[in-house]
Amino acid sequence: MKKAISDVLGAIILIVIVIAGFSFLVYPLLVREYSASQGALKQNQQAQISASTMIQLVYYTVSQNSRGTQITLYLYNYGQYPFTPNTIVVNMPTAGSWTITSFTMQDVSTGASVSQISPGENVELSFTVPYTGSIPSLFNVSVIGNNQVFTWEI
Repeated sequence: MKKAISDVLGAIILIVIVIAGFSFLVYPLLVREYSASQGALKQNQQAQISASTMIQLVYYTVSQNSRGTQITLYLYNYGQYPFTPNTIVVNMPTAGSWTITSFTMQDVSTGASVSQISPGENVELSFTVPYTGSIPSLFNVSVIGNNQVFTWEI
């Protein structure tokens, strides 16, 4: 009788050891695979949003004042998602490159100040580049936001 109890107890202990060892080996793999699948899912969702966010330059004006070169972009969002600009990069090949984080945006139809360009919205985005020299005939303006970059040659 004692031998049978000892054998059963030994089998139970062996099963517990095998399950614990298996858990220590498999659990980190499951966590890693879950994290990788979540990362891939997030990248896929971001790619869908990026593909569905479309900003078009409709018109622009460039003028000079005492503070520098005033640039106004008229942008239209014909995509499915709003776009929130946070940085503008201006590259004038003969004059230099500037990163602008201070700008204003307003809805063209209402004149109201806005913080993003909603789908179907036409927005006036204005900023000043601290450059007072002659304006090059061609230069690039990049509007950055939502992990996306839209660049136009002006």
